Amino acid sequence: MAEVSIIVEKSPTPIVWVDTSIITNMTIWKADPNQLETTQRGRIENIYNHITNSTRAGKVVCPAAEQESEVWVDREQWLDTMNTLSMGIDCLDPKSIQDTQLRKAMNAFNSNNPVIEIGYLDAFHEDPGEELRNTLSQPFFIGLNSDILFGADYNRENKVALLKMLNDQREENVKNKKSYESQQEAEYTGEIEALIKMHQDQMSGNITDEHYDFNSTWGSFELLQRIQMWNSSGGNDDEIISFYRSEHNKSLPYVDLSCSLFAKIMTDPQPIRSGDHKDIQHISTMMPYSDLFITDKAWSTFLNNKKYSEKYNAQICYIGDTEIINEFFEKANSEQVG
Repeated sequence: MAEVSIIVEKSPTPIVWVDTSIITNMTIWKADPNQLETTQRGRIENIYNHITNSTRAGKVVCPAAEQESEVWVDREQWLDTMNTLSMGIDCLDPKSIQDTQLRKAMNAFNSNNPVIEIGYLDAFHEDPGEELRNTLSQPFFIGLNSDILFGADYNRENKVALLKMLNDQREENVKNKKSYESQQEAEYTGEIEALIKMHQDQMSGNITDEHYDFNSTWGSFELLQRIQMWNSSGGNDDEIISFYRSEHNKSLPYVDLSCSLFAKIMTDPQPIRSGDHKDIQHISTMMPYSDLFITDKAWSTFLNNKKYSEKYNAQICYIGDTEIINEFFEKANSEQVG
């Protein structure tokens, strides 16, 4: 089969994505600018003003994309900041975005089609540019301040457990001198293999850990959903692993990015940071659809070094890249939006 080609259609109205930590600092800045040191305060004020001015002019969209999933302190104030930036426009949940890409790849694989078209509409409830223009035509907009699913305590406990599990495996990988390339290859099938194991554990009926029982139940349900998706695309059950090892799967933006980023943190001598797991989810989900993607310095450096900015035609930076940010908004505000 010919090399797989991924075509990503961008929104006519440029999309700006902002990291959770930046929104947190914006919230602090709004409450009391003096809580931030001078350089940080100037950067925060600059990007906040760029986004609010450009969204109100209908020139860019800055959607909410589940950045709030780890915000547990001063949550109402944080969500107010996010609503101000997004004007109530939000993305589909990460799983829906992933499933849409997966379904397209399965269909292409089973029809021997080497081209997979991914569109920005796959990530939104409706066209974000049209939604922005509709919002601007109204006297006000409504933003929802949603609660945390299962509560903050449950999510904190899950985060701590997950971080420990990942760091334990990372230490083992470093000890065994596992390479980035071999870890990346393992990541491509890691998810489906984990789902199969959870399903097998669930069907065995021998699970005694209540927490793992919940996770294995979810895993079993997710596996059945994947198999149903695979069968609907014309695939046979015994070929599904071949698909996960194929370029059709590996080339998907969500898979391409998440496997690359997980391979990095799982083979790095430095401990995995508490926010890395969510950062990877956000990058994998939203970066391919974004025109300006503002993350932290470490991730922006890695992504640019790996040429992902060119691959997905996105400017990837951190908040200290003031020149890049200013030039982006100057260009966006000078162009007609169709």
